[in-house]
Amino acid sequence: MGKDQLIVDSRGLEQRSLRKMEFPFTAGIARISEYTDRRFCHHWHEDPEFTVILEGEMFYQVNDRVLRLKAGQGIFVNSNMLHSGWNETEECVYMPLNFYPSMLYGESNRRMKEKYVDPIIKSQNLPYLVFDPEKSEIHKVIISHLREMYGLKREKVELYELKIQRLLLEIWELMLPEALEATRGETDGAAIKRVARVKKAIDYIEANFAEPISLDELAGVCGLSRSEFCRCFKNIMQNTPMEYLARTRIRKSLPLLLSREHSVTETALACGFAGSSYFAECFKKYMFCSPLEYVKNAKNDK
Repeated sequence: MGKDQLIVDSRGLEQRSLRKMEFPFTAGIARISEYTDRRFCHHWHEDPEFTVILEGEMFYQVNDRVLRLKAGQGIFVNSNMLHSGWNETEECVYMPLNFYPSMLYGESNRRMKEKYVDPIIKSQNLPYLVFDPEKSEIHKVIISHLREMYGLKREKVELYELKIQRLLLEIWELMLPEALEATRGETDGAAIKRVARVKKAIDYIEANFAEPISLDELAGVCGLSRSEFCRCFKNIMQNTPMEYLARTRIRKSLPLLLSREHSVTETALACGFAGSSYFAECFKKYMFCSPLEYVKNAKNDK
C-alpha cells in the first residue's frame, strides 16, 4: 500500500530548497506503488528535473500534456513546470534527479548563465524534453550519463561531486541544441494562462483544504466563470475541481490517520469533510479501503 507523499506548500511548490544545499543535487530510486493513490501529486519547483524510467511505464503529465514514458526513456522537466506521474495498474520504477541551475555556471559566471542556462530554464516554450535512446544516439548518451550520476551519488566515490558536475555539463551541452530549437517556437500564450490559472486554484486548495470550498470560490480566484474554470481545470488536471479537492483532502488525512492521535471523525473534520460518512466514502473511492483498514494495513506493513 502506498503511503509516501510529496510535501508541498500552499503554492503547490515541493517543500525543499536545493539552493541551500552545499551540493545542490539529489538522485534516487522510487516506485510508483510507494505513493498514495499510485501517483505523485501535481506540483512544481524551481530546480529542473531529470527522470529515467527503469522498469514499467508511467503516465507523466507536464502542464497540459500527458506523456506515456517507457522503460529506458527519460524526461527533462523545466523549472516551475506543473507536473505529475502515475500508473494505476502496474509498477513503475524510476530515477528522479534534481539539480539547482547554479551547478552549471557557479555563482558569478554571468556569461555562462545568460548565454546557456537562462534561455532554457526561463523559457515558457520548453516545458519538457523526452529522451528516447532507441531513436537518438545523443539521447542514449544522456540516459547513460544520468544513470552514472545516480551511481556516483549513491556510492559517493572519491571526487564524486566533480564527476557529477562534469556529467551534468556534458548533458546540458548535448541537449542544448534541441532545447534552444524548442524555445524558438511560437509562444502559446493562451496555454500559459490556462496553466497559471490552474496553479492559482491548486494554491488555493492547498492553503484552504480544511475549509469549505465552492466551485464559484475557485473560479473567482482564477478570474473565470464557473463553466470556463471547470473546463480549463479538467483539461489540464484530468479531474474535475471537486475531484481534485477530494483527493487533496484524502492525501492530507493520511498523516493524521497514521499518527493515531485523532479519531476518524476528527480527521475528517480537520481535512475539510463535513462528516465521517462522506470522508469514508471518498477514502474508499481513492484508497480502495476504509480509513481504519488503511491504518491497520500500514501497521502490518512495518
